[in-house]
Amino acid sequence: MPDIPPQPEPAPTEVVVGIAGAGFVARLHIAGWRQIAGVAAEVRGVAAEHPERAQQFATEFGLEVAYADFAQLLADPAVTVVDLGVPNHLHEPFAIEALRAGKHVIVEKPLTGCFTRRADMTAAAMQVLTR
Repeated sequence: MPDIPPQPEPAPTEVVVGIAGAGFVARLHIAGWRQIAGVAAEVRGVAAEHPERAQQFATEFGLEVAYADFAQLLADPAVTVVDLGVPNHLHEPFAIEALRAGKHVIVEKPLTGCFTRRADMTAAAMQVLTR
């Protein structure tokens, strides 16, 4: 019998999102998540620097969880995707922490702040991720 190469794991049938940040960008992102078609996507909860802001956001948008902090969001086994709506200087450390926790990450800006040729930017980003 011929060797069969390993197959990639199937894509999850449901995307469960945890949002980091409860400000302006988080409001834009939750609106986007709620317009997705063809994939079951649920925004489960939100974490913010100030837990009371997370609770207010969760209540306003009908989310199941207001996490006490980012670590609690990462520890939630139901969350498959972390959507970063935090200030730019937190993008890199939060993204790395989420990736190390086994989560997929949504982040809008370059992790390195490197605004050069694409190949240079990719190389710089890979250095950051392999630290």
